[in-house]
Amino acid sequence: MEILIPALIGGFIITTAFITYYLLRKPSFADTLIFYAIYAAYYMGLILIYFNMIPLAIVTASLIIIAVLAWKFLKKINIF
Repeated sequence: MEILIPALIGGFIITTAFITYYLLRKPSFADTLIFYAIYAAYYMGLILIYFNMIPLAIVTASLIIIAVLAWKFLKKINIF
């Protein structure tokens, strides 16, 4: 039960961000995949924290950060 509230809040924030982004400008397929990857990694991190696998959850969080930074970098150099 202690993991339910962060799961609901995080899912709501990620979903709201994607819907807002989708309504303001139509995302490309790569943008949509990034949002889905962040969404899946968020819930995977919550599951790892719930099962007390903190080091693996930290690795998952760092992979999310790397994915977001790579996405921003590729947007800046106009690859996607």
